[in-house]
Amino acid sequence: AVYYYNGSERFAFPNPSVYFSWYEDYKTVKTLTADELAAITYNGKLVTMRPGTKMVKIESDPKVYAVEPGGKLRSIPSEAVATTLYGNNWARMVSDVSDAFWFWYDKTNTTPLSDKHTTGSLVKYANSNNVYYIDGTSKRLVSEAGMTANKFDMDYVLTIADTITYTDGTQVTGAEEGLFPIASGTTTAPATLGALSVALSASNPVSATVISDSVETAQSMVPFLAVNLTASSAGDVKVTKMIFERTGISADEDVPNLYLFDGTTKLSDAGSISTKVLTFNDTDSYGIITIPAGTTKTIMLKGDLKLALGASKQIGFNLTSVVSNAASTVASYPVVGNLMVTASATDLGYAKMGTTAIPTADTDVNSNEKDFEAFKVVLTANDQDMQLEGLRLTQIGSVSNGDLTNFKLQVGGTTLATSELNGNNELYFDLSATPYVLTKGNSKTFSLRVDIAKGSTRTFQFAVQNSSDIVMKDKGYNVYTQTFKDGSLTWSALKSAYHYTISSGTLSTTKDNTSPSGTIVTNATNVKLATFKFEATGEDVKVKSLDLQAYSAASAVNSGVQNVKVYYDGVQVGNTKNLTVGSATTT
Repeated sequence: AVYYYNGSERFAFPNPSVYFSWYEDYKTVKTLTADELAAITYNGKLVTMRPGTKMVKIESDPKVYAVEPGGKLRSIPSEAVATTLYGNNWARMVSDVSDAFWFWYDKTNTTPLSDKHTTGSLVKYANSNNVYYIDGTSKRLVSEAGMTANKFDMDYVLTIADTITYTDGTQVTGAEEGLFPIASGTTTAPATLGALSVALSASNPVSATVISDSVETAQSMVPFLAVNLTASSAGDVKVTKMIFERTGISADEDVPNLYLFDGTTKLSDAGSISTKVLTFNDTDSYGIITIPAGTTKTIMLKGDLKLALGASKQIGFNLTSVVSNAASTVASYPVVGNLMVTASATDLGYAKMGTTAIPTADTDVNSNEKDFEAFKVVLTANDQDMQLEGLRLTQIGSVSNGDLTNFKLQVGGTTLATSELNGNNELYFDLSATPYVLTKGNSKTFSLRVDIAKGSTRTFQFAVQNSSDIVMKDKGYNVYTQTFKDGSLTWSALKSAYHYTISSGTLSTTKDNTSPSGTIVTNATNVKLATFKFEATGEDVKVKSLDLQAYSAASAVNSGVQNVKVYYDGVQVGNTKNLTVGSATTT
């Protein structure tokens, strides 16, 4: 985790996307020991997206919001408004926020944006290089010193139309406390909190036989209990603790790994069980899950069985407590789950995972790479035919959302599924509708392919963090089983010791296919001479000058080209120049 320290207390960054909206890199981050970190007061506050950088949306709702100081949200009512304010590529400036983090944004301002940007935005007009800071209804010219002192990033400067006008404010020439509002960009819990109701879900698993192999593997992701958590319309509810009781004729060690899931999203794998009591506890800014106002989430408790568990044991779980910040809770405890009965087998199918990850050395990658292999894993089916129904990969580098795009999971060049990075920097490839079958004894290499859009000097690396991240089903017994790594069920993350680094950005210039050719009439005016295509890769590139030359077979002194203008998107940029034959350049 990374925190902002203001000299007296620390504030949490929820993910790299938020961090990089405030800072360009990790150069100023200091590594502390656990004791040193614990000695600094944690106020429970979360840093939100820096105003004027990226727009945000919740993963489960397509509505997009701009961020104002203090983590306040302003909705963007239509694609037309988004295009007017943020340009044709506005969708690339949107960052998904997970349910757990959405709770910390202030949603009390219901007035949507219309024709003005939010405070904190950086803008420039197409025919000028001047950068302005938007402060309410005024624009403040920012000097080069002001850009540096307030940690403004040219990546977030918007080029806007002349029709969007602001009154002139004072110039920004140096550091100003209010222009880097990272501490005030944190929020605490909203004053209005919803009520929480807890009930058994209609999708609660029925009693079933569960299987442990006597030699190699055991059933995984056994569904034990499904409960509905419902937040009233009065406000969001953040759940910080869930306590379960193990029931039946079994022991704590019979279920070594336990998880909480919301659909295919893994909420926690950090449950601790002792003397029949299973506790999931997450009291930091994020909580286990945030239930949006007026919605219901179905939370499923799943677990992995112990190898060589033996037959005729009974395992079940009841929910005994939910702790949240709700104004009130309606529940009838315990919420009772059904018992699962164990059986033993000697031929339960399983997948064995290869142990080599890429890259095999620190590697630079061009910023315009397409269909780049960023990760691969070899899976081999043993004892039964197996089918892959899901794969979760975690990105553990410094890239931001949008730096890498077009994520594909492939086998032999065939795309099996696509995915997008969520707020936890995870990709989940869902193959449940069309599973990929591995026949007994066969191996396949599963490859992650990505496009590298930008992110100059940033790093990326992907990993399989846990056995539960590989959702593999035994087709014979029709149950999910645990994946072997290093010849055992004892797991450590599959990741490389090295990483990829995105190379510095480049600018390429080519003659566009719409560029005119033919005869030019003497003394003609307003003649279009050429069209060139400029393409930046890896990062935004600022063009400060253009070097133009006119070539002619004529030798007369007065046969030059006069009143030359350069246009960008229909607007003249730079000065008007005369080009005489044989002259060196004009800029």
